[in-house]
Amino acid sequence: MDFVFTLLAGIPFPAPPTLAGWFVWVSLLGVLVYLLYRQRSNQNSWGGRGWGLFVLLFILTAAANLLIGLRLTSASARPLPGLPANAPGSALMVFSAIPWLLGGGFLGPLGAAGLGAFAGLLCAARGDPVFPFSDP
Repeated sequence: MDFVFTLLAGIPFPAPPTLAGWFVWVSLLGVLVYLLYRQRSNQNSWGGRGWGLFVLLFILTAAANLLIGLRLTSASARPLPGLPANAPGSALMVFSAIPWLLGGGFLGPLGAAGLGAFAGLLCAARGDPVFPFSDP
C-alpha cells in the first residue's frame, strides 16, 4: 500500500463496456431518475447561497477525487490479459465521498445526485479499474 498525492498521471483503461454493461448502466440511470422524481418533495429550494454551495462542493468533488489517497497493490498477483505487467493497482481516494455526502445533507437529493454523478465521471475519466462491466 502506497500513499499517492494525485491521480493525474496514471494508466488509462479506455475499454468501453459491453452491451450487457450498457444495459445495466442505462437501467441504473433509469432507477436513479425514477427515485429522484419520487423524492422531489424532499428537495430543498436553492437560492443564491444554495448555488454557491453547489459550486463549492463541485470544486471540492474534483479535488477530493484526484488528490490524497492510497494505492492498493497486489505484487504477487498476475496482471490481467492485455494490461502492462507493471500496471498500478486500484486507488482508494480517502476524501472522495465527503463532498457529495455533504451535498445530500445541505442541497437535497438532486444536489447529491449531481455531485455523485460528477464524481463517477471523474473516476471513469481517470481510468480507475472499479467498473465491473468494462473489458480490459
